[in-house]
Amino acid sequence: MIRVVIVDDEQLVRSGLQMILSSADDIEVVGEASDGAGAAGVVRDVAPDVVL
Repeated sequence: MIRVVIVDDEQLVRSGLQMILSSADDIEVVGEASDGAGAAGVVRDVAPDVVL
């Protein structure tokens, strides 16, 4: 399972990416953030494989 965090300042973009990625069997969206500061905290907490 590939664990992904999505970072974008637009909620619509984050939601769209989450919807697309959720359709894959081997990808799990484990967090999201709207900016770099928030992303740093999420990445520290969930230790994803990929940050978009």
